[in-house]
Amino acid sequence: MLTLECVSSDNFAVECTILNSNAFFNRISRDKETLDEDDVSADRKDAEKAGAERFLIKDGETYVGVASFRLGVLIENEPGLKFWRRNGFRKVGSSALPDGKGIEVYESA
Repeated sequence: MLTLECVSSDNFAVECTILNSNAFFNRISRDKETLDEDDVSADRKDAEKAGAERFLIKDGETYVGVASFRLGVLIENEPGLKFWRRNGFRKVGSSALPDGKGIEVYESA
């Protein structure tokens, strides 16, 4: 079963190992095969600025990936907006889907 674990200083080394497990991807996405600690710290800060939550993905007891999530709610979905606000999320920005529909971006407070 897949589970998510919030990134923290305690699992920083695990995150670095995961992100460096695919040199090919790093080369085509970042123009270098290995990410250093500054790169991973910058990724964490970029995710935070974007209003994204960042997690390590575990399959059982094995770490298998890193993911960042943002919660986007269609502006016209008033029941959805109310639901997320009522459950402790706060608006951190606005954006649009590729089809032009507006969304509000939320993160947990």
